[in-house]
Amino acid sequence: MYLRLIMDLTDVVSEATKSTKPTIIGLYGASGSGKSHLLEQLRSGTGFGVFKKKRFALFESSALIGKVVDGGLAAFNQLSQADQHDARGRAILKTAATCVKSRKTGVIAANYMMWENEHDAPEILWTSKDSETYTHTVYLNFDEIWISKRRERDAESKRTAVSAQQIRKWQQREMQELREICREHDIFFTSLTDSSPTIWEALGQRSTGNQLATLLDDIHTYDEAKNTNAVNHPIDTACASYPSTKTVLLLDADKVLAPDDTRRLFWEETDLLTGTTECPLNQTFAAWGHSYASYRQAMLTYEEKADDYNAICSRIAARVEMHPEMIQLLKRVRKDPYVKAFVLTTGLREVWEMVLRKHGFDEDEFKVIGGGRLPEGYVVNGAIKGAVVDLLHEKDLRVVTFGQSILDIEMYEKADEVYLIAGGVITNSLSEEKALTKAITENRISALRILLPSAIDHRLDFDTLPIATLDNKELGHIFRHSKDPATRVHHATPKPSAKLFVTPPLGQPQPYSQRLYEFHKRVGFYLANEYVSSILGQEQICIPDGQDPESPSHRFRYEKGTLVNSLSDDGDAISLGVSEAMPCATLSHAKLFSDLDTDMLKGKRHVILVDSVIDTGWNTVNFIRPLRKLCPRIRIVVVVGAANPDAADVEPDAVNTTITHRFADVLRDDSELYVVALPKARLHSTGEGGWNGNLWWYEMTKWRKGSY
Repeated sequence: MYLRLIMDLTDVVSEATKSTKPTIIGLYGASGSGKSHLLEQLRSGTGFGVFKKKRFALFESSALIGKVVDGGLAAFNQLSQADQHDARGRAILKTAATCVKSRKTGVIAANYMMWENEHDAPEILWTSKDSETYTHTVYLNFDEIWISKRRERDAESKRTAVSAQQIRKWQQREMQELREICREHDIFFTSLTDSSPTIWEALGQRSTGNQLATLLDDIHTYDEAKNTNAVNHPIDTACASYPSTKTVLLLDADKVLAPDDTRRLFWEETDLLTGTTECPLNQTFAAWGHSYASYRQAMLTYEEKADDYNAICSRIAARVEMHPEMIQLLKRVRKDPYVKAFVLTTGLREVWEMVLRKHGFDEDEFKVIGGGRLPEGYVVNGAIKGAVVDLLHEKDLRVVTFGQSILDIEMYEKADEVYLIAGGVITNSLSEEKALTKAITENRISALRILLPSAIDHRLDFDTLPIATLDNKELGHIFRHSKDPATRVHHATPKPSAKLFVTPPLGQPQPYSQRLYEFHKRVGFYLANEYVSSILGQEQICIPDGQDPESPSHRFRYEKGTLVNSLSDDGDAISLGVSEAMPCATLSHAKLFSDLDTDMLKGKRHVILVDSVIDTGWNTVNFIRPLRKLCPRIRIVVVVGAANPDAADVEPDAVNTTITHRFADVLRDDSELYVVALPKARLHSTGEGGWNGNLWWYEMTKWRKGSY
């Protein structure tokens, strides 16, 4: 009969687990810690306004066992230890089935073990079915002296007298073993501590009862979807308050704003009395990864330090000093109406709010989105950071991220620009650096490295992650928001060098077509170095030479993240010249966007479209529009031998209704579109001399097409 009942109950729970596992919370603590009394108060709702008892099914383990054994508890006490163990397993399975049917969260007051005599081995009451069924465990870690006295006064339960010292050993062993079991079986664990047991008793356990009621209600209502919504709310509010925002900076905190790891500092200030000084969260992350569940468990671990939490955070904040470069960055954000910054951290929100206040930044200016205790309302992990980038992109905002960890790879992959902070040997291990570099390469992410402090660390891979410095030039790229298209058109019309370039290459020994082709390449090389370099900027790399194996050098900013595409046969030679100027860029030839392998755009920050001329701009516009739809914030630079002024000269607020110059409309409206041309000139011969009469470029293009 028992076997059949076990099979039936197991089938019920297994079937329910396929859709949704019931939430079952174990309420544990040394015998005499007040579990039953607290449960009764929760059941009656006395003084616990936050507790919505209709959501919960409350159980005593002894009562549950009595219902699955014929003859009740009296018969249970006569069973062998093996049969008692079996009965406890049946009891919790039946409870789980009840919660599935009622759709309520179960709370079971139970004992993990009995250990009243220190000379005897403890009797473990936990079963394998407990490991399979529980989703959460809450341990009542109350004062051992108070528990010892309470057991002596409890005549009704007829408990054996146990010394306070033995109670403490009992508690420590239970918590240590429960932590390990819960971690192994994906069960959340936390403990509640009452620092004033005498007052607690006088108030009828109301203080701790409210704390428990709040915790239970949070466990019942909270899930990953609600967590994401809670993170999104402050971002939505801030963006609505600053409608002029065009760019958002997302800054990690630990090892980014400052060199410190505040999680490590927190557990240097306190511990969980587990017999080790290691950060207790490390074991959780090692077992569960860096998932939502692991950060939720971290929050419950910080909740165990509720009484000292604020004081510890204050002491940590006093020790943390921000990087001067980051202070200047935030001051620049404060002055710019088009840029907003959020501190988005998996670490402790309260600590970083204190650190920012210490450095003169108001939390209304720079919202800190991070974890900590339950009152923080949410946790942050790598997936959440990626979702925040998605949210900001939905608002048509450009996102620039500052991070340092491989755990944020999803955020880096989605962001428009990525800066990775390196803090030297102390804060970045060689293994972490290699793992980060590998992930950046495998995910084809274009990122720049910022060294804080700025001394070069030769362990770093500067080819994969080139160096950028937070100087005025780099800040100019971060804070760019040009509405005036005139500032995005670059040309050499007034320069003597341009006249030399448009002089026909006569008197050379090669065939004329070959001379012309080489000449076009030189023009592309010149335009890239002279003008495109000023638009895109530079990044620092290290190239070994004969004397120095790590000789500093430079290349185009995000050069590996650049695609150079020729839009026509006439533009091929120019595109080759551009490609020679930036050899790490990807080169392609696609006349139509549909001809382009869009996989080539993954991880790209810049696209350079090359053609011989822009006249009406039809072909260029037809390529840009689907490109912009796929990559809304990628920087596009159009490089041409010559540009018609009707296409390149646009008043910022003008409305161009002439269909023949649609490129001008696109240029006016797209703040991430740039034009580079040798001259701006009318692309037809008027016979009046100057650019119009002697424009060799356009005539030679027609000659190459066989129009003559």
